[in-house]
Amino acid sequence: MELLFRNADGNLSQRQRDYAIRKLSRLTRYDARASRAEVAHSEVRHEHLLQVTVNADGEWIRGKAQSRNFREAVDHLADLLESRLKRRKEKHAS
Repeated sequence: MELLFRNADGNLSQRQRDYAIRKLSRLTRYDARASRAEVAHSEVRHEHLLQVTVNADGEWIRGKAQSRNFREAVDHLADLLESRLKRRKEKHAS
């Protein structure tokens, strides 16, 4: 999966990027057509706000998560998108 990071603040470390890549790359398990994701990160008042848009063969799946801890936000977002992709896969299978 190709991941594109957009960070207005410029304060996203390589370690945080690697963690997001590792967690969000697993989404291809649920839909192989989920080939590209755009991750927007901003930090407001020590809160990390992540917005992800996944392109799954022309369909867009979006998710948003906010937390004081970057890893918690990524984990929550990965779970949210995973459930949405599973639902989409089941819907198209029937």
